[in-house]
Amino acid sequence: MPSPRHIQLTPGQERQWTLSRHGFGSLPAAGSEDAAERHMGLHAARLLTPYVSLHARDRTFLPEDLQAALRTRRSLIKLRCMRRTLHILTPEDALIAHTATLPQRRGAYLAELRRQGLSTTAWHRYRAAALEVLATGPVEYRTLVATVPKEHRVRGGSTVAKQLAVLAVKSLWEDGALSALNESASMHHEVKVFLLASNHHPDIDLTIPGLSYHEAIQRLILRYFGCYGPATFRDFVWWSGVKMSDARTALQVCLPLLTSIRLESHESVMYARASDEDALRRTAELPPTHTVLTAYEDPSLKGYHESRRRYVSDDAYDRLFNSIGEARGSVLVGGSVAAIWTWNRPRRKVEVEQVRSVDKRSRGDIRELTANAERFLRLHTIER
Repeated sequence: MPSPRHIQLTPGQERQWTLSRHGFGSLPAAGSEDAAERHMGLHAARLLTPYVSLHARDRTFLPEDLQAALRTRRSLIKLRCMRRTLHILTPEDALIAHTATLPQRRGAYLAELRRQGLSTTAWHRYRAAALEVLATGPVEYRTLVATVPKEHRVRGGSTVAKQLAVLAVKSLWEDGALSALNESASMHHEVKVFLLASNHHPDIDLTIPGLSYHEAIQRLILRYFGCYGPATFRDFVWWSGVKMSDARTALQVCLPLLTSIRLESHESVMYARASDEDALRRTAELPPTHTVLTAYEDPSLKGYHESRRRYVSDDAYDRLFNSIGEARGSVLVGGSVAAIWTWNRPRRKVEVEQVRSVDKRSRGDIRELTANAERFLRLHTIER
């Protein structure tokens, strides 16, 4: 069971622990796969996010490494999972995340089928047709959507046919039958291609995962608190999108493997893996000049919700998070956001807004980090 007394941590200890775990300490991630494992997936809803997240943690990282991990090494998988958003995960974590979050995505595409008034029978025929087309090899998304309707005619003409084709491909991907790849050589562009998951990852079958939904949630909880702890239960529910009642049931099962924590700056009880308890107690304070850059929707910020105010002042909160809760790119000094940065795509320039006062040394570090991000983002040509 968890410790009878909560571990007491200062904000500096918590930030030191978490940032070090996320590759911002003395032991940076050893490649794309290690970084994905440390975060239980790299957030990938925006094309640039995983590339910048990786480069921020290792300046030697190049976009080609992530592209190779996804396309040729096949050591990472891109799929929609937590909160129905895109993540890049190791195959082991993909199995857990896919199974624990499948009801969210399946419910969404079935609701869309009903909302559009589409025939379930026709939709199943279109799914089968998409699998037949992909049996011959990978197909670019727009070509696939245009080809599938030719196999079966439906009432309603081309508009209904396209709706069915789009939903057929989407649902097959959500179910784990398809893999999606970006065949563009540039991190700034996407050429989406679908292929049969059984051909791309023959060693893992997401359509028959081999673990139950409830077991998958338990594993997801343990992975989450191992990667993001100290964090709250509500942080996990928001991050994962798992139904709260199912998450609460799973948490009760997992409690013997967790330890409870109190932060001086936060009221709610937090959790971390019990196996980390001794190391947590010994964690030193984060130096006040420790400076790191985070990407837009960086997992180190995106991994929290209830407790996300721990790393940003109240007056800068709305500048860090937009109206739908997305985390903008930032620079943290001493574990707290000191500047917001944005990539001006037309000008190919990083623009910086300082949101709190810092010393001269830290201002120089902010300039250096954002200049380095700009150089990285200029590596590939941007089509206009």
